[in-house]
Amino acid sequence: MLNYAKVKFYNEAKGFGFINLSMLSSLGDRGIFFHIRKVKRFENLLKSLDTSPGKELHFWYSTEKSAKGLSVSNMWVDLEDIPQGIRTDCDDFIEKTTQAIASKVVKELALVEKRRAAIAEKEEFREKFEAQKNELQQLISDVEELNFSTSGQLSNYIISNKVGHKYPTLTGILTMHGANDSWNFNGGIDPTFYRQVCEELDLTNQNSRARAGKFVSYKDSQGS
Repeated sequence: MLNYAKVKFYNEAKGFGFINLSMLSSLGDRGIFFHIRKVKRFENLLKSLDTSPGKELHFWYSTEKSAKGLSVSNMWVDLEDIPQGIRTDCDDFIEKTTQAIASKVVKELALVEKRRAAIAEKEEFREKFEAQKNELQQLISDVEELNFSTSGQLSNYIISNKVGHKYPTLTGILTMHGANDSWNFNGGIDPTFYRQVCEELDLTNQNSRARAGKFVSYKDSQGS
């Protein structure tokens, strides 16, 4: 009987272990016993067994009846290495299993890519946040002696002096929403830091009831 599954356990000291009944079987099966004498050529692989997700060790294997019940008689890593006599009458099982293997590989690759993208996104966010903090300190240092009283004056300073390039991730185009309309506000501050800027420079917003919406930094607007 031919099957394909992952190794569940291996005791190097005693030279035995268990492999799942089948990749296509339920995950709750007790597993099939194997002894290292039958699969000596895979001893080094089994010694380094890692059962964590994505690192499991899989084999094609055949079974036989022994004193301990059904046990593994042989193992193969590659389907091409299995003798034709063992593969006889197993075409349907082999086709279903190879399809399942391919599907599993695709899912694992997609998961790896998703994790890689999440890490990259997190790092990008960290770098952006650090850049914004540095630009914030630079902006405060540049304008604190100008004694602005409103955030509008600060924005006008940024636009009229064309200094947005000095604070490319902190300043940009901010969409504002009023009671009946919306507009793009040039020279806006990222809403995440707006309150801090106002507190540091003692600025007011002239009692405007407009709500801040989407913010696009000068850096991102230039890249798009």
